[in-house]
Amino acid sequence: ADTQLWFTVGCTLLGVLTVFAQRGRAGASIVFEDAMGKLPERFSKQVLYYSKFPGKEPGKAVAANFSKNFPRVWDRIVAYMRYEDDIDTNTMADLSFDLKNARDGVIFEDLQKP
Repeated sequence: ADTQLWFTVGCTLLGVLTVFAQRGRAGASIVFEDAMGKLPERFSKQVLYYSKFPGKEPGKAVAANFSKNFPRVWDRIVAYMRYEDDIDTNTMADLSFDLKNARDGVIFEDLQKP
């Protein structure tokens, strides 16, 4: 049992050192940044990369730095979490972009559609 513990601790330290060696100062930002706050932006860049980001046109304000499709996808993810009883209705309302549908509840038949 002691050998497995030290092997796990050693691999963890080696992994952390590798991250700092490869990413330099950017690796340190992982510890101090608000990861949940950057979720929409990162999800949009890495998963919804084909979607157009709001442009910086003259006279138009940019409200969000993520894809216009992210709120729909996120609300669907939250609805599945509610369907699976991973979260309750109040938490679903807090996490959803569309508050009206979150308050009305989840229509479970809609979640069976692709």
